Amino acid sequence: MMSYRCSRCGEEGKLHGGRLCTRCTVADRLSQLLDDGTGRIRPELVPLADSLRTVDSPLSGLAWLDRHEERPDSTADWLRRLATGDIKLTHEAFHALEPWRAAAHLRELLMSCGVLPAVDKQICSFER
Repeated sequence: MMSYRCSRCGEEGKLHGGRLCTRCTVADRLSQLLDDGTGRIRPELVPLADSLRTVDSPLSGLAWLDRHEERPDSTADWLRRLATGDIKLTHEAFHALEPWRAAAHLRELLMSCGVLPAVDKQICSFER
């Protein structure tokens, strides 16, 4: 009999590589992308990882993480660079990132989970 249960958490549903559910796949992907070089998520980015692991629609979250992954301006690339410190965890660092709408979205996520201090979106747009 075919099982549709996640090999890690036991949740029933759509399975991805390693017979993992979407939520466990997102968790693994975040662990890879946010690895600071020590094999662990950069401590400052743990709140972001926790927030993204618990999104209402993990399939949408997975698509967002994997979108245009091969491009140097992709979400995956930015998360890797944030993890290693190549992109500083400051609002100023996001001014130079393109495409600016994707950068603004990531900055809003970082603000919503407390990684970056909250500032007015209009001010961010003006400063960019």
